Amino acid sequence: MAETSLDAVIAGAGPTGLTAALALAQAGWRVSVIEQAPVMDEVGAGLQIPPNASRILQKLGVMDHLRPLASEPAALHIRRGRDGTVLARLPLGADAIKRWGAPALVVHRADLHGLLLRALDPQQVTLHLNRAVHRLSTDS
Repeated sequence: MAETSLDAVIAGAGPTGLTAALALAQAGWRVSVIEQAPVMDEVGAGLQIPPNASRILQKLGVMDHLRPLASEPAALHIRRGRDGTVLARLPLGADAIKRWGAPALVVHRADLHGLLLRALDPQQVTLHLNRAVHRLSTDS
């Protein structure tokens, strides 16, 4: 029986694209990531990583490296814009781990991006910079 090749193409090498590439590579796929930027710069702002996303990062094996780079807020406050009155409070921290099985985190986008880039196996994931996807066909 012939061995089946699993190949994937991902458009975009941001945190979402790199997370998808890491997951597919760990599942045995060969992945090409197409990125239109000519270089991988450290750009961005703070990202909120809710427990459902941090659970995925745990399964992918990057949480031990992410935790020192991230903050774990104790709570999320929803405030009225006009006067700052707290309208609702969602406990996070240990409560998030107890409730959802994973932490809620805040991290700088560049830190998460760099961590994901370092986690990729170059034998399974090829990053193509300064390229764009113009057309997609699923025909064989």
